[in-house]
Amino acid sequence: MVLVNINWLEKLGELSIIVVGILVAFSLDSCWEAISDSSKEQAYLVRLKADFKENQERLESTLEFEQLINDSIKTAVGLFKTPPSDKSANQLAALMPKMLTFSRFIPVSGTYGSLRYSGDIKLLSNDKLRQHLVSFDGLWELAQKELDRLGDWTYEILSRPVAQEFVLAELQLIDPNQQGDLLKMYKEQVDFVDLLADKRFSKFIADLWMGSNRRIITYQVLLDEIKWVNAELVEVEAG
Repeated sequence: MVLVNINWLEKLGELSIIVVGILVAFSLDSCWEAISDSSKEQAYLVRLKADFKENQERLESTLEFEQLINDSIKTAVGLFKTPPSDKSANQLAALMPKMLTFSRFIPVSGTYGSLRYSGDIKLLSNDKLRQHLVSFDGLWELAQKELDRLGDWTYEILSRPVAQEFVLAELQLIDPNQQGDLLKMYKEQVDFVDLLADKRFSKFIADLWMGSNRRIITYQVLLDEIKWVNAELVEVEAG
């Protein structure tokens, strides 16, 4: 039998080198993965900042437009609280083009959609930012359903017999430059003094006002959450 003299110390040293090499490889992989994740996070943050800046501007513009509609309807509602006159009839005729429309907000959601469906939302290291993004997403889903209901309701209001009888729905479809001529025609064909005394028409206007009020509330809730997201994005960028 041949006895082999094994240098266990040397073998242990070789094994240690292999183990250290494996650990270094794992460490390097982790470092590269961390660097890659950090680069992805920064890219997402830049895109989120652009998207939500656009969302805030869009929603503020939409809210401003809806408020103008609401103010016009509110003024019309007030006209029904006073005795009908030629003056109030002329005011009502002038308000019609502004009243018979409604706004709709469509957000920019591409970046958040990518984060959500790819699972990359976990790359966002700021907990508050993640929470506000998820909160906005939940609010937007609810708002979509509410705005769809309000849109359907508004179309239903505009297609009621009282609206068709006075040809009101057509006002929202014409060129604004032609509204003056159309109103002149309406004044010749429609007695707006009688219209002010028509309870069906006052209910029609009141329902439009209610729908506008609900849209404004919905937009305001969304806008507040968008502002929170933008504030967190600014804080993350500064930090």
